[in-house]
Amino acid sequence: MSAQAIVRCPACSQKYRVNAAAIGRTARCKVCGAGFVIGRKTRLDDDTVVSWIMQDAPASASVMGSTGIFHDPDDAASPAPVESDAPGAPPDARPPPAGDLRVRLVTIDADGAHFEFPASALTNEDLRNSFPRQCVGCTATHGLGVHLIHWPERMTPEERSRWNELQNRPVGRLDAFRNAATKALLGTLPASRHAGDPFRLPFPIFVCGHCHASRDVRGHVLVRQGADVCYLTIASLGVAVEFFRNNGGRGTSAYDQLVEERNRRRDPWHDLAADVRQRISHWFEPRPGEQFVRFFRDAEFSPLETGVAGVVVTSSRLVFRKYAAHRDYLLAEPCRVEIRAKGSNASVQIIEPAQRPAVLTLTATDANEFAAVLRACGSCWTISV
Repeated sequence: MSAQAIVRCPACSQKYRVNAAAIGRTARCKVCGAGFVIGRKTRLDDDTVVSWIMQDAPASASVMGSTGIFHDPDDAASPAPVESDAPGAPPDARPPPAGDLRVRLVTIDADGAHFEFPASALTNEDLRNSFPRQCVGCTATHGLGVHLIHWPERMTPEERSRWNELQNRPVGRLDAFRNAATKALLGTLPASRHAGDPFRLPFPIFVCGHCHASRDVRGHVLVRQGADVCYLTIASLGVAVEFFRNNGGRGTSAYDQLVEERNRRRDPWHDLAADVRQRISHWFEPRPGEQFVRFFRDAEFSPLETGVAGVVVTSSRLVFRKYAAHRDYLLAEPCRVEIRAKGSNASVQIIEPAQRPAVLTLTATDANEFAAVLRACGSCWTISV
């Protein structure tokens, strides 16, 4: 077998496996569209390959099947980067040159990626057009509503307390707007009636019918040295990568860090089907800094009803829902779980002092995993199986 190397697109850090004989040939990244030459300046490492996009060269066959990121050898040796974006990105939102940042990545934590930029930058239409045309929650590209980012600290006092309600209210369906894929969309969107300039300028994000705008994107205004600074949190690291790239982040160490964290971090909430997330959202609301760990379906309900009943385990608590019963248990407080076999399933009782037990039915496999997850979360609960 020919020697192989892991190569990374110098523009967006996407990784590919190629035969060593391909070094020196030209390639085009299918994620960001940038052209590059595979050579000594291309960063090599032994990390896990994230995806495979080979198109037409047998020498670059991957374990996933199709072949070739390479152009013919007669192609230009050093093609200029191609400024096409990942699927869903605004086609006329050409990112500024690498390093010419419109926004700054502040940190990445359990809540997502946090960016900041001067409030005066809201007058820049390229910034306000920089969210990809995909759901900010699940990255779906169909059935999207257009929502506007609201800045509660600069809203009128009577509206500030319901900023999330306003942000969760779409101003229309994306496919109903003319020029929906271009920057011209901004001119067809309403300005906010709840804030003054520049915070009233429309800053659109795109959300499917199963996700929540206020949960996935949050804006706040800070004051530093007498000047307003916009602080924006994007829960999905995949969306954050697109947003950062469209605002000049590509080629910076902060961008590389964000891409690596996106690739490393598994998001169990978005691993759930969108309709299941929607049902769970009727009775579960994550708290700030809390990480969703696992949902367990109550086996008394059909698979088609997944999400209407069961338990959600987070990094700090357990939330139970069945019919009208809705309980909230902190993992750091005393509690007891009894798991008893019941045919092919298991009966689970969650017993808190001075409270009626919460009872649900899990499959035998889920019951074992439920106990393991509680232990892994560091709960002080007594678990008897």
